[in-house]
Amino acid sequence: RIWTENPQVRQAEQALAATGFDISAARAGYYPYLQLQSSVAQSSQDGVSTLYFVQPLWQGGRTGAQVSVAKAQQSAALATLVRTRLDLGQRTIDAYFAVAQAQDEEVQWRNYEGALKKLLDTITRRADQGLAPQADVETAVSRLKQAQAQTQANRARLLTNRAVLASLLNA
Repeated sequence: RIWTENPQVRQAEQALAATGFDISAARAGYYPYLQLQSSVAQSSQDGVSTLYFVQPLWQGGRTGAQVSVAKAQQSAALATLVRTRLDLGQRTIDAYFAVAQAQDEEVQWRNYEGALKKLLDTITRRADQGLAPQADVETAVSRLKQAQAQTQANRARLLTNRAVLASLLNA
């Protein structure tokens, strides 16, 4: 769906479709056409119109060159479409793995928080018994608060990455 409904892909597809018309227009130089020429004399109201049937026989390679240029533009438009699809695919993969990484880090941060809470409880009990200084308790509290802040920062990163992935998939 991302390769068909994304606005960037649609734009590249429209540009590719337009090059098909350019090729048709360039090939029209090989076919006969009608030419109308009109003139009016300044001294009188008489006018002359002449209709010509023009059959191109040889134009020094100009028509062939125009067709070649149009085909090259079509190849360039096709390359742009492929590059656009690949870029979108790469961005989607990057967003998916960023979500997976943030989810994994969230589990790790929660486990770390749990371990620090247990450590704080142990140090607090030891301090209450006079076996550990109060500075150890303050250090454990500080580390726990840092871990909680990192958990929240990681949660925000996870939500941002999910939003990016959703925007790519629902574009």
